[in-house]
Amino acid sequence: MSQNIKNESLLNGNFLSRSMRSPLLTKDQEQSLTKLWKNNKDPKALEKIILSYSKLVIRIASQFKHYGLPFNDLLQEGHIGLLLALDKFDPSRELRFSTYSRWWVKATIQEYVLKNWSVVKTGSSSAQKSLFFNLRRFKVNGVINNKERKKMANLLGVKEKFISDRENHILMKDASLNSPLTSDTVEEWQNFLVDSNQDSPEDALIKNDEKVRKKKWLTKALDSLNDREKIIINSRHICESPLTLEEIGNTLNISKERVRQIESSAINKLKLRIKNLVLEKENNSKKKLCSFSN
Repeated sequence: MSQNIKNESLLNGNFLSRSMRSPLLTKDQEQSLTKLWKNNKDPKALEKIILSYSKLVIRIASQFKHYGLPFNDLLQEGHIGLLLALDKFDPSRELRFSTYSRWWVKATIQEYVLKNWSVVKTGSSSAQKSLFFNLRRFKVNGVINNKERKKMANLLGVKEKFISDRENHILMKDASLNSPLTSDTVEEWQNFLVDSNQDSPEDALIKNDEKVRKKKWLTKALDSLNDREKIIINSRHICESPLTLEEIGNTLNISKERVRQIESSAINKLKLRIKNLVLEKENNSKKKLCSFSN
């Protein structure tokens, strides 16, 4: 029901102008209309309530225009908050609906802003929400100075570091990597970004050559093992799903401890064989260098 009213209200071109002309309800009118809706689901009562308090939604939504979100979306969320307030409102309590609904409208719009203001989530704790919606009040010449940061920390009951860690994200809006560097150039920001985790072509070639060389050394070193040692090393260290000592022992009909001993001995053999291969490679390189020098 709420979704239907939301769509109908905002698709109707005359709705906002009608709501601005509708007078606010008295306390007795609020009691009567909210009871009609709660007890009988009277659509006319619902329409009158929404029309009367849409100006409240407009006023609260206007307070959030500077976050750069479509104003029509803010109005939609505000009306959702108004409908939620109506669903939760208890007419038997001595409380004005106008007062009660104000909190729901503001809370719903704030939640929408937090979720859509940036692709990086701001956080949903009460301290993070308070910081987000209060930070701009303390901004002087685009920045937060130490004095204002301390005042804000005392006001919100948080540490100054909590504010300093988050203020840049909150004060700076998202920017597209496809946006031009300046108004008179076609060069985009992303063209000048460097991936610190990405190897240069030279480094990538060196790493690949090193990987191939080590693979050859390991293959040659494995040839120095007997069949049982090869099975254990392959099952424990090379295959995609390594087996346990007990599983290998059951396959080879030997104890788990014996598998461990053979594994340890095989690893020592591999290390020694690889060490010899490395020394052999270095000696060959030295011989080539000497031959070239002569």
